[in-house]
Amino acid sequence: MEVAWKFNFERWKPSDEEWSQLVDLLEPEEAARIAKFKRPGGVVGRLNPDAKSSLVGRLMLRSLTLSDEVLRPCCWRRTKEGKPFVAGLPVSRKGYNANVAHAGDYVTCVSSSHGLVGTDVMEIAVVPKRGALSSEAVEEFFDSLEDALTADEWAYVKGGEAAPPSSSPPAPEVARLTRFYVLWTLKESFIKAVGIGLGYEPSRITFDVSPWQAANSAELVATASGALDKNPLEGWVFVVRLDGTECPHGEEGAHVLATAVGPFSEATASFKEQLPFDGTAARATLDQVASRAYESVSIEALTAV
Repeated sequence: MEVAWKFNFERWKPSDEEWSQLVDLLEPEEAARIAKFKRPGGVVGRLNPDAKSSLVGRLMLRSLTLSDEVLRPCCWRRTKEGKPFVAGLPVSRKGYNANVAHAGDYVTCVSSSHGLVGTDVMEIAVVPKRGALSSEAVEEFFDSLEDALTADEWAYVKGGEAAPPSSSPPAPEVARLTRFYVLWTLKESFIKAVGIGLGYEPSRITFDVSPWQAANSAELVATASGALDKNPLEGWVFVVRLDGTECPHGEEGAHVLATAVGPFSEATASFKEQLPFDGTAARATLDQVASRAYESVSIEALTAV
């Protein structure tokens, strides 16, 4: 089952009963992970945004295998770096892999058998949120992440590159945050696709991004080319989307969603051990995978299997 899903977990308000029933669907190890999420003041379970988004992500992975008769006997495990993989992947599903991300209001999920896949999502806002958006808050936020981008990328973020088209020009702070999160999500989608864990230097990966194009009335899309340690990432396809479904693009609160699709040969050693594959699909097929629009999915659909 090949998908590109998104789910607004902030709007989802499960009852105690629904929460318990959904957690019970998970394997004990995954349920225990979710139970460990705690916010200041002891906020846990269905009232904890981290727990909610993590539960949805695990339900997405569960749905992918249970909705496929061949994959149904399989289960999800993690590499030492934390990359999810299908244990005991059948020969007929060689190369099948998936990735999940969550931030802002969204959980996203992509899957494919044609190449490595990665996804990332970020809300256009400073982290942590500090009330009204200001130029000072944005600069302070950027200063805290100075090493994440190269000098050229910071010039793109802070410079005069075209802002996303909208009915009214976005505030300068929003335009700069948008450009930052475009680069950030692209980097993260690549890191997650190959299965690299924490500690990887984002500035090693650089991107050139194309101008925005309207995908539909609520979404803009752009492509990007990447390089690792200044060496072009050959065979990779990168697509980034500016989602205005919940909040018009050009405003604080919209979301940036990125998809990376690339060669199986570039997976980490621990991921390759768990991912039997014959070869990466043709470029045209990878283009189709990366360009797939994220479709909204419901809890009912995820648990119908």
